[in-house]
Amino acid sequence: PLLEGCTEEWAVSERTEREETYLRCRLLLAQHAAARADFDTAVENYRAIIHTDPLRENAQRGLMEAQAASGDFAAA
Repeated sequence: PLLEGCTEEWAVSERTEREETYLRCRLLLAQHAAARADFDTAVENYRAIIHTDPLRENAQRGLMEAQAASGDFAAA
């Protein structure tokens, strides 16, 4: 996180904006990897998103779909 210990208003808003941009980019990477049937890369990107924001439902769903598509039904 950007300036993690800083509580200045400008830093908090900038941190939030950058985190959201990061998450959107990782989601696009995951979706494109899944579309190419590169499920290992998709799972890696979805896990990175979930590590940052565990409550992001589209990443949780995407992770389960990528795991199932790769044949890892137990993990899904």
